[in-house]
Amino acid sequence: MLSGVCADYIIHCRYLSVANTRKLFVILNIGVTGVCFVVLAYAGDNIVTFMIFLTIAFCALGFNGASILPNPMDISKTYSGIIVGMMVTTGGCAGFIGPLILALIIENDNTFERWSSMFMITAAVEFFGMVFFLIFAKGQKQEWSEIDTRQNEEMRALVNK
Repeated sequence: MLSGVCADYIIHCRYLSVANTRKLFVILNIGVTGVCFVVLAYAGDNIVTFMIFLTIAFCALGFNGASILPNPMDISKTYSGIIVGMMVTTGGCAGFIGPLILALIIENDNTFERWSSMFMITAAVEFFGMVFFLIFAKGQKQEWSEIDTRQNEEMRALVNK
C-alpha cells in the first residue's frame, strides 16, 4: 500500500509523469525481482544468501500496486476491467505453466543445478516483461478508450426498449 502512496506523491508533486512513475515502479517491482532470481540461481548451498534474496524478491513484488496494477485505470477508465481481466488471465497462465516446466526440468534429478535453471528462466521472463512494459506502457488516457457519444446514445436506446 505504501508504494501506491509514494507513486501518488511523485505524480502529484510532478516529479515524474504518470507513465514514468509507473515505469520506475516496474523497475523496482519486476527488475529487482529478476535480479534476485539471478542471484538465487548462483547462491548454491549458501542458505543465508538464498533466504535474503528470496525475501527481497517477494518484498519487491509489493511495488506492483504502483506499477502494473493501476496502469489500466491510467489508460482507460472505461475498459480497465477488461484490460485487468486480460492481464490476470495471461499472468495466471504462469501458475500452471511454471510448475509444468519445473517438473520437466527436475524430473528424476532434483538438484540445485536444476532449480538454478528454473530461477534463470523465471528471471528471463521477468526481464522480458519489464522491458516490454518500459517500451510500450503509456500513462495517459488513450484515444481508443473514448466511447463515441452517438454509439453510447444508441446503446441507451436499445437498453431502454
